[in-house]
Amino acid sequence: MVDRADVLIIDDDDVDRRHFRRILRKAHPTAKVVESAGELDTVIGLETEPHIAFIDYRLPRLNGIEMMEEVLRKWPCTACIIVTGQGDEEIAKTTIKKGAFDYIQKSRLTELPMKRIVENALAWRAMQSRIEEQKRELELFADVLLHDLKAPVRSIQFFVGEIETEIDADVLKTVDTEMRLLRRSARQISSLLDSLGSHIRASRAQEFEKTALRGAFDEALLSLDRTIAEVHAKITLDVQDSSLFGSAPQLAQLFQNLIANAMKYSGGKTPEVRITSTLSGADEIRVTIADKGIGIAQEHLERIFEPFKRIAPQGEVAGTGLGLATCRKIVERHGGKIWCESEPGVGSRFCVTLPCHMSPEHVPSERIEAL
Repeated sequence: MVDRADVLIIDDDDVDRRHFRRILRKAHPTAKVVESAGELDTVIGLETEPHIAFIDYRLPRLNGIEMMEEVLRKWPCTACIIVTGQGDEEIAKTTIKKGAFDYIQKSRLTELPMKRIVENALAWRAMQSRIEEQKRELELFADVLLHDLKAPVRSIQFFVGEIETEIDADVLKTVDTEMRLLRRSARQISSLLDSLGSHIRASRAQEFEKTALRGAFDEALLSLDRTIAEVHAKITLDVQDSSLFGSAPQLAQLFQNLIANAMKYSGGKTPEVRITSTLSGADEIRVTIADKGIGIAQEHLERIFEPFKRIAPQGEVAGTGLGLATCRKIVERHGGKIWCESEPGVGSRFCVTLPCHMSPEHVPSERIEAL
């Protein structure tokens, strides 16, 4: 739960607003309260999105439901609670049907119910925010998928046509070249779909269990064995024999992506990657994957973890722009943090901290599937 709640109180009665504020301070001392007597322009003009809005049903101009609809139009993830002077079952049904999170009588609004309402509303809002974020990500996936698949599909169509023409004309000299280009286009499609699959799987529920850190790295390096041999990469693994609570397949995917990324951006040199881990007290493991590659400019260090954000010009370095976004998703799912420290021309250090003893109840489970 967030430490502070931004709460909006909409009520035209000064006495009721003071009563609300007093109970709220007792139930949730860190709450930041903004008040309105019910003027729509004042409410919609607020710059800070409220986590929770308590809305009096009887307002002088708009009624509470109409005001709630305006609030939700601007802030879809705000938890709106309709408050009335007297209980009315029909009003309660209508408010919930129209999008209210809850409905309560003023006479029942004491410290304990207020605490419960605030905690439940904040939990609901956090879930709604995640759903909205994943909806936006899904829309982005669809747009990028359509865009990125068009080029290789057009290439396949073109070269198939060329081959058909040459077969008809009995001219087969360039067929080998065109077949290689066809295979390359097919690999582009396959790579994009594999990356999308990995990114989507990072959001799905996985079994969390005691997992050996070294074992996760061994799996990652085994998956990269062929690539390491092809580029003659020098991999130094100095990882402690530690365990953490997590999903073994997802942790292996995390380390595989980070090592592959380090090799990919070597700038034409033989990739050198050093992997280390340290224990921070008894509760946290810090993993660092350092390379001596091309590095990343300071202004790009946050953007590289966004889906489909690629710093290198497209075509210059192969990739889909999903590898680091998948890493961040896996790390956040495990309750950890990931960041990058880098200097252009010198290299990059990707740092990951993961809790050793994350309990199952803290593992996020309310996810919608991206595809």
